[in-house]
Amino acid sequence: MNKGDYVFVVKSEVVSGDKRPSLAKVIHVDKTGGKALVESTYRMVHPHLPDHSRWVVPMGCCIPVEMSVLRGAAKSEPTEMQLQSNDLVMWVNKEGVVAEGVIVNETPKTVEILEHGTIKVIRKKKGLVVKL
Repeated sequence: MNKGDYVFVVKSEVVSGDKRPSLAKVIHVDKTGGKALVESTYRMVHPHLPDHSRWVVPMGCCIPVEMSVLRGAAKSEPTEMQLQSNDLVMWVNKEGVVAEGVIVNETPKTVEILEHGTIKVIRKKKGLVVKL
């Protein structure tokens, strides 16, 4: 790991599900102490943030990421799904809970879904649902 490399910082809170991994750029590496000073890439987009978006972390919790992988991920688009009536689908509702339902009507950009456990029909964009 060298200065300027991109890493995912994965701590114990990430493994337990309390937090998400952070994408960061390495500012300095202390090889004798086994630590690295990293800066959140979120701060690069929002420079008005305070310096608390910089951390000293053990090198063992840094997973190196190639820049070509990041560029590929940024350009990726989901493939077009062929959704039809009576397909079983899942989505994340406004409360952040995964919900399931059955498609009752389909338009070029949206689907109408009968949510399981209710009698209401909701409209969702096709990109926001996952076919089961």
